[in-house]
Amino acid sequence: MPNAKDAELSSTESVLALGEIGNGKTSQFLTLPGRKFMYCFDPGALRAIQGYDIEYEEFVADAMDLDISVHSLAKSVTPDRSRVRKKIEPVTYIKWEEDFETRLSNGYFKDFQWLGFDSMTTFSDIIMDRVQYLNGRLGKQPEQGDWSAQMTTIRNVMRAAHGAGLGIYTCAHIDMRQDEVSKRITNQIMLTGRLRTQLPLLFTQVLLFLSDSDMKGRQFLMQTAPDRENPKIRTNFKDVAFKEDVTIDWKKDPIGQGLGKFLSQTRGK
Repeated sequence: MPNAKDAELSSTESVLALGEIGNGKTSQFLTLPGRKFMYCFDPGALRAIQGYDIEYEEFVADAMDLDISVHSLAKSVTPDRSRVRKKIEPVTYIKWEEDFETRLSNGYFKDFQWLGFDSMTTFSDIIMDRVQYLNGRLGKQPEQGDWSAQMTTIRNVMRAAHGAGLGIYTCAHIDMRQDEVSKRITNQIMLTGRLRTQLPLLFTQVLLFLSDSDMKGRQFLMQTAPDRENPKIRTNFKDVAFKEDVTIDWKKDPIGQGLGKFLSQTRGK
């Protein structure tokens, strides 16, 4: 059972874990103290936490959610009427929404210290599927109204999650982009528009996870401060290294290693 110190740590922390695929973002959730629950949206997220003492629910887009027929976005192209298109209604987001609201209303999360979302990037795609269906544009290029509805939904979900009274751990992918005006190249969160700036504001820690390989094996690192390529990275802790070693020794219990160790040791600084 988690002790009072664990509960105090989780209730005061929220972590936005950024990085490329395969850099250990999901695994760091295992190192956090206390009882944990994760919503898995990425197909690979479940594999990283299975076999450990973590409650979870998986909401991966169902095959029936998706329109896989070929479309042309060019207005001059005549629609292909040789095939009768099947009726598609994306319901993955609705299923998740019902699950989340039920757990909130019945007090399910009160016995947990951490709530995870993996990943916000894939979750945003699931939301967009539902938004475009409601707007009658499923399978078409998203328009401004679609993007706005998606961003509003994500903001509201994250605000509700933070209001549940437990620590929040959210993964999101990044990709490298060049600003059209300044020509500056930065890693940007794979989210829509203003969410790349607004979402990090909800978190006490915005951390970048990296990996490096040498003759001794693979090392996992966590960047704690911004640089030219990663301007959104930050921590509210003082006197910490620019990059922390968060490699997990899988021969031991992951709790208290990596990110869990970092948060516990730096809380008093």
